Amino acid sequence: MPKEAGTREDLLNEERLCERRTTMKEIIRSGLILACARLMPAAYMTATDQVDKSSSAKWQVATIMAVKAAPPAEGEDANVIRYDVTVRVGDTEYVVLYVPPDGSFKEAVKYELGKDGLVLVGTDTLQYNDMLGRTYEVRIISRRIIAAKN
Repeated sequence: MPKEAGTREDLLNEERLCERRTTMKEIIRSGLILACARLMPAAYMTATDQVDKSSSAKWQVATIMAVKAAPPAEGEDANVIRYDVTVRVGDTEYVVLYVPPDGSFKEAVKYELGKDGLVLVGTDTLQYNDMLGRTYEVRIISRRIIAAKN
């Protein structure tokens, strides 16, 4: 009989240990998700010293005005998340196709509305740097001139 009591106690201890492990895994997973959300908002644009000084193009302040989920184009993977992001630079609004980088919080761009950052406007692309100084390039889908307010 003492052996059965020990077995029941062992089972209870093992069950408690499994619960603790599961809880720790959830805490770690939640922490990693939060860390990614805080460290990897790829749509937040910041400038670094990587600007090409010889280029006639200049880094300009941009404001994220709108974010909308974009449908996949024909022949593209439907599982890849894409966004049409409207960015205002001076008197021009650009709509760019933004695909979150691998390993980043895929919905971070939704929480970047109204944020300012620096962009380099090209002929058909915008360049920006993330918070870690990595440069990304997004394709311009459309652009329109905003009328000046009186």
